Amino acid sequence: MRSAPRPSAQLEMAGAGTDLLLADGGQEQPVTTPPTRYYNTDIAYSANAHWMTMFCIAALGRGRELGFPVDALLAWVAPHVIGQFGTPGYPPQLAGQYVVPDLKKAAAPALYGAAWFASWDEAFTGWSAQKQSGRLDGQIEIGYWGMGTNYYNEARTALSFVVDQPNGETAWVSCEDTIAAKTLESGIPIPWADDPTWSCVPLRYCGGSRPQADNP
Repeated sequence: MRSAPRPSAQLEMAGAGTDLLLADGGQEQPVTTPPTRYYNTDIAYSANAHWMTMFCIAALGRGRELGFPVDALLAWVAPHVIGQFGTPGYPPQLAGQYVVPDLKKAAAPALYGAAWFASWDEAFTGWSAQKQSGRLDGQIEIGYWGMGTNYYNEARTALSFVVDQPNGETAWVSCEDTIAAKTLESGIPIPWADDPTWSCVPLRYCGGSRPQADNP
């Protein structure tokens, strides 16, 4: 028997905007310094860790390069990363957040009072005003900037495998432009040598090509 979904702990703790936070075990603890609000809880019902999807996209992309018949799966999941980098008005740096809004509050007949966000334009409304700006303390917000491994770089790696999908090239340019802007702003480049795992670029940008149906 399925139980009714509940807003994620991340949503409750980071976005509720109340005077109390739920600590481990559900015990309420007073807040002396209000946390940075992640979500618009008038709209967002829950949020989920999407970085795992980035790993799946990268794995499927590599599988395609090796000749496995995963094209349909890759085409189906590719919009998850392409949409975050390629939707006009959606800050690409939000792809570097640990979790993203996934369900919105909805009236009946929606199941359990929630429904999936149907697009990245819709998901954008589930973020707080601060997150919608893409900036924190006046600077482009990319978590763990200056590290070779972070959620943004993992999303970038996934994107590198699907630039041939619809809107993929536009998304890639947006992704790289955001890195360039953050590097210029902070004076700190990404230390790719620290973990080359995430230094992927689309094959055709380095003289290669992705397998095609008529040329595996």
